[in-house]
Amino acid sequence: WLFCWPAEFSSVVLRLGAFHIACTFMSVIGKRFGDAGLLDILIESGVAGAAAASSALDGKQYNRAVRFHKIIAEALQRMRWKQFAETLDPDYLAAKQAALGPALDELQSCITDDNLSRLTTSQELRDLHAKYMDFCCRQDHPNFKFWSSYLDMVDLLLAFLRSSHSADWKLHLSCITRILPWCFAYDRQNYARFMSHYLVQMLQLVRTHPEADAFLHQGGFSVQRSDNSFARVPSDQAIEQSINRATKTTGGIVGFSRHPGTVQRWVLSAHDRAAITDVCMQHCGLDDSAEEKQLFHKECQTTRINRDEKDVLLVVDTVTKFMNPFQPAPQQPSEHLMSLSSGTEAPGEASDDLLHAEERGLQSFHEFVQQRLITGTKGFYDALKKLSLKTFTLKNKKKKPENDPVGILQSDRSTFSRIALVAQTRQMDMREVLSYPLGPLPWSLSSTSGTLIKTSKSALLPLLFDDTSASESSYAAGGALIVDAMALLRAMKVSEIPPTYGEFSVVVLSPLCRFMSSYVRVDFVVDTYRQVSIKNLERTSRMGNGALRQHITGSEQRMPRQFSKFLAVGENKTELLEFLFNQWQRPELMSTLPARKELVITSGSSCVMIKSNDASPAARSVPELMCSHEEADTRLILHARHAACAGCSEVTIKTPDTDVAVLATAYCREVPSPFSLLIGAGSKLRRHNIESVSTKLGPEVCSALPGFHAFTGCDTTSAFAGHGKKAAFKLLCSDAPTSLRARSAFVALGMDFKSLPAEHIAALEKFICTFYNVAQCSSVNEARYQLFCTRSLQSSQLPPCRDAFLKHCSRANYQSGVWRRCLTASPADIPLAHEEGQGESMHVVDIAPDIAGLFDY
Repeated sequence: WLFCWPAEFSSVVLRLGAFHIACTFMSVIGKRFGDAGLLDILIESGVAGAAAASSALDGKQYNRAVRFHKIIAEALQRMRWKQFAETLDPDYLAAKQAALGPALDELQSCITDDNLSRLTTSQELRDLHAKYMDFCCRQDHPNFKFWSSYLDMVDLLLAFLRSSHSADWKLHLSCITRILPWCFAYDRQNYARFMSHYLVQMLQLVRTHPEADAFLHQGGFSVQRSDNSFARVPSDQAIEQSINRATKTTGGIVGFSRHPGTVQRWVLSAHDRAAITDVCMQHCGLDDSAEEKQLFHKECQTTRINRDEKDVLLVVDTVTKFMNPFQPAPQQPSEHLMSLSSGTEAPGEASDDLLHAEERGLQSFHEFVQQRLITGTKGFYDALKKLSLKTFTLKNKKKKPENDPVGILQSDRSTFSRIALVAQTRQMDMREVLSYPLGPLPWSLSSTSGTLIKTSKSALLPLLFDDTSASESSYAAGGALIVDAMALLRAMKVSEIPPTYGEFSVVVLSPLCRFMSSYVRVDFVVDTYRQVSIKNLERTSRMGNGALRQHITGSEQRMPRQFSKFLAVGENKTELLEFLFNQWQRPELMSTLPARKELVITSGSSCVMIKSNDASPAARSVPELMCSHEEADTRLILHARHAACAGCSEVTIKTPDTDVAVLATAYCREVPSPFSLLIGAGSKLRRHNIESVSTKLGPEVCSALPGFHAFTGCDTTSAFAGHGKKAAFKLLCSDAPTSLRARSAFVALGMDFKSLPAEHIAALEKFICTFYNVAQCSSVNEARYQLFCTRSLQSSQLPPCRDAFLKHCSRANYQSGVWRRCLTASPADIPLAHEEGQGESMHVVDIAPDIAGLFDY
């Protein structure tokens, strides 16, 4: 109404509340720095819990949020100052300390305006400050510049709060001018639009409304609610603390009435009732603000000072363990912008946006003022384009589901509309068209996000292990238990994680010792984590909730509070498993093992057996188990055979992994002792006899299982869209000629990394045609054509074209080959994923050219 009828409301001056501006600005800080490590620093240091930290970075919980930013900024400022002090000449630094020491001591003993003014106006401090600012400006490493911008933004926030506390109107407007570019940069559209008009209006107030301008210069934009100095609060915050608080709490509008007239009368008298409530609370001695009326601030109390100092030191320690962003460029782990907590580099576009956000926001601010407030070339209410600047997690765009049917339908619509257009002028052979993937990716093997299609691997377990193979968990004397290390660690509850790594090693060892009461030998088998691996895509997808990088330095180091984020990083798991490996070989921990038992532990390619003899425990290496396997899946089978050959009366593997169940069934005959699998936990823990399963399935089906499992979808290969394990397994076990030939092909998968015989490829192609209910076809291209002509299917519901099918076979052959060498400690013929000649098997979407070439005239 103010813009629509300016003449009628010419005497009205509207102001934006400083309290809500501050909350919005803190949400901008949270968006910019939260996923760069700020959230993890708050949680891991113990300064805040996960919920409080997340809420504070969203601009909520005002008092907590301000305190958190003060703590983090103080810690980072100390770290940056320390790097600056190391560049100074020792004599110069000592002279400055001698000159400024007395003034600092006096200020620390008694904080007064005179003492503070005496220190800040001294020439020695000004010279030192000039050197410090020059040092900060000369640093050009992205990490230094990025986290220095955090200090600048917190300084701006505190200056803005100071303007209200001290009723400084000029400082208020100055801060608004500096906050506006950040609102434009991070798409706070309403505040960017109306705060720009607000700033222009306030700057012209001396001419348009001189009385109002004088009133604001006298401090009329904030409210004094206590007798303390520097304790004024913005007017909108005072309303929140008084009228709105009384309205929203017990006895307020909540549940009062739904009658419009009653509610209107209630609202009109809300301020009077709030005043009455305050007086009643004071008379009863229940006034919450009584403590605030004391003649000193909470932040000046000794307990608060000590608490804040403790939290600052915790933050410094936490950031140092992550990565010091202010250390010299040669000591930085990378020349690129990195997340402090995860150690990951920001994507190129995100790095550029983060480092130049203020400049781009300032440019948008100037354009807005010029076009909408000065020249009027654009309307004030016209749509304001978002900058959509990227951050570390690129969360600006809403993430689509992996199997997004809308994306596939849009791709199909685009493709077939072009086909219809071209078909008007020339003959189109749909058989040839369908021999290509109908889109940028083969939708039958790839999701719209470009990742592999996932299937429920666990659906295979009830097909392999039915009730006839299951029994209550029982133990045989002299048996061995092979434990999947990472499954054991991931199953730990948050409440079970102790404070330090030393205590953690004892906690993890405890269940292994309990297992030894029933087994004579326990193996703790781990994975290895390589930089180049066929499993990298799967491991990256498991980092969806974030990652936390922490170097392990010793047993007294504190454990991360976000253990699941810690386990999402391969380097963390490598260091943790190596720490446990070394820690358990210490005499004080070896002595805790039960007598006459064996503990086999692994780390990387190393393997050690600890024997608890009657005299003293001893550790020795086990050369036969020193292997180059990447996954614990294959290593578990190697350990099972070693335990059986070493004389164990029974071998049991404890793991929830379907891959291990498949390999155990396939290689059951290679383990000379009774072989079983422990699946489940607690009351649902069941022991499955692998030998009975192997006998039921038969040797050919068992041998085909690794190839079948890789071909129909696992962690490293794609499943077929809309087709699960159950139907495929039923077809595998059939006695039909197609199934018999397919079983031979699955047995051959992985035997040779370089090539797969043509007859086996043909058998697999026929298997897929039958799998898609087009048994009369022998070619996947022909099956695609037949299904396209007879049914109304999306392109994702068609079989893959032959080119994509061959790529899938190559990848399944690679994974099967890795599994089939599980009984060889260090297989020499496994090629690396990036080696020449094997690279194509790693790229499921590196297929034939797009069908766009068919549409060229």
